[in-house]
Amino acid sequence: MRTTTMALAMFLATTTIAAASPFGGTYDLSYNTNTNGLEISTQQMLSNPFAMTLASGDSTTVDLFRIWTPETSVNGDDKVHLPITVSFSFTAPGTQSGSVGGTTYGTNFFGLFDTGHLVWSGSTQITFGTGDVLLVSLTDATFNFGFFDLKPGIDHGATVLATFTLLVEGNGGGDPNTNVPEPASLAVLGSALVGLGAARRRRNI
Repeated sequence: MRTTTMALAMFLATTTIAAASPFGGTYDLSYNTNTNGLEISTQQMLSNPFAMTLASGDSTTVDLFRIWTPETSVNGDDKVHLPITVSFSFTAPGTQSGSVGGTTYGTNFFGLFDTGHLVWSGSTQITFGTGDVLLVSLTDATFNFGFFDLKPGIDHGATVLATFTLLVEGNGGGDPNTNVPEPASLAVLGSALVGLGAARRRRNI
């Protein structure tokens, strides 16, 4: 009996997982709002403030914002690359910030078609005081494509996606030494305890 109990304890110790870490905060968009360059508009899609839970190695992808242009054609100044930035301000698992920058511009291909572009220069890696390391990356976008001119408006725009990946899990979810049994482990434990009870009853008969 003692040997079996010890074996069960060892089994549970090797089949537990660390608690996931909560992440939350706000984000902000900044970009060209004057008439020089390709005029763009945006609409936030991810709730602001936002919240999510990630375990080490986990990723989640969400719709971040919609981008479009109200212009009907790409002229000379619309081809100039103008800056756009998404800034993230986290309040959980600790206070930390990071941003992703890129450019917006329009292209005209031999007068055959016009389109708007959003290209990011990279991603951002955010390290929290808790030891958590979060990678945030955004998708490029092509919007308001049209033959001979642009098709203006939000309906012809594009959705920018954000992917949050927890590269390293610290103690953002609590004590890193506190493990939570997996459901499968609990099921095995329950079956084992039933078996032990049956064996004890047979001995007492």
